[in-house]
Amino acid sequence: MGGVQEGMRPFLATLVMLCMAPWAGAQGLKIALLPPSFATDTPRLAEAEPAWVRAEIGRQLLQVLGKSFAGKGHQWASPNAVAQALEALEFDPDEPRTRDVAHLGALGRKLDCDVVLLPVLESISQKNLGTTAILGSSAKPPSETRVRVRLWAMDLKEGTMRVAGREAVEGVAKGPFFGTTRRDEMSGNPADKDVIIRLENRKRAEWIARAATEAIRKSLAFWLS
Repeated sequence: MGGVQEGMRPFLATLVMLCMAPWAGAQGLKIALLPPSFATDTPRLAEAEPAWVRAEIGRQLLQVLGKSFAGKGHQWASPNAVAQALEALEFDPDEPRTRDVAHLGALGRKLDCDVVLLPVLESISQKNLGTTAILGSSAKPPSETRVRVRLWAMDLKEGTMRVAGREAVEGVAKGPFFGTTRRDEMSGNPADKDVIIRLENRKRAEWIARAATEAIRKSLAFWLS
């Protein structure tokens, strides 16, 4: 297997620090969600390092996806365990050649999982609705996030690839207004602006995760409802 690229190392380290909370379930499948890859460049969030952006989207995706399966009794592999397995196997989710039965199967066995999910986010768009649209209907949320996800889903019990990334599926999340991240449009001292930007980035990452979760659930609907 190919080695973990240097660019992935700070991302994995950041993801572990962001995700130390346990992800325990009752009965059901044990699922490993790999850090999201991106078909193009890592999406940009104001003044944030790419490793932080990837880790934050990954953290939010695990939270939102886990909640969406609440009550199903599934157990989710911890981000720390996933990061350690990736490092031990020199597995780079960004390398297309790792998206096959052999590589994902080996990773799943290392993690003692029933399912391995590898999402690739192909496109991301976020926008606030125009003022006219917001005023015209109180029922319309003020922002919309669209994410297209190509998913690989390995079934360890059957030894087969349930979803093999053949098509990108779009998820849409409609949520709160996205505030500015431009310092010249903010009031307050530099430290206050730092806090505002970080909170805004977290909010944007959350809604990327929500849209990606819808896309992943669509891809898995025939198998994991």
